[in-house]
Amino acid sequence: MIIRDAEQLNPETRSLWTKQEGLIKIYNLPFRTFETLRTKERQKILFDQGMSKTMASNHLMNKEGTGADAWDVAVWIMGDWSWKDIFWFQVLGILTVSLIAGVRWGADWNGKNFWFDESFRDYGHWERIM
Repeated sequence: MIIRDAEQLNPETRSLWTKQEGLIKIYNLPFRTFETLRTKERQKILFDQGMSKTMASNHLMNKEGTGADAWDVAVWIMGDWSWKDIFWFQVLGILTVSLIAGVRWGADWNGKNFWFDESFRDYGHWERIM
């Protein structure tokens, strides 16, 4: 089961998500929130498929029990999800990391603002830097 409810995000993380949602609307970018909170079972499936590199994902309920600290977005075009159009993810990535403090992009894990040096790029993933 995929959970897309932003209410399942930690309030501090939801604030960052809200700012990114604002950028998406202002710039009319073709994104929608794909996933927020994950169950441990779903995380294991994604880990086993190689779509995640950890079982300690920030999509899981945080240890304080206040919600998830990560969300995923995907391109939404003509009623269908897409992760293939890297151009749009790069546009959103540049806008988000430039304008919203406290966010880590899954295409830039090391925070160097240059995603080509990463061996695992999760273009749709965003998380609160803690």
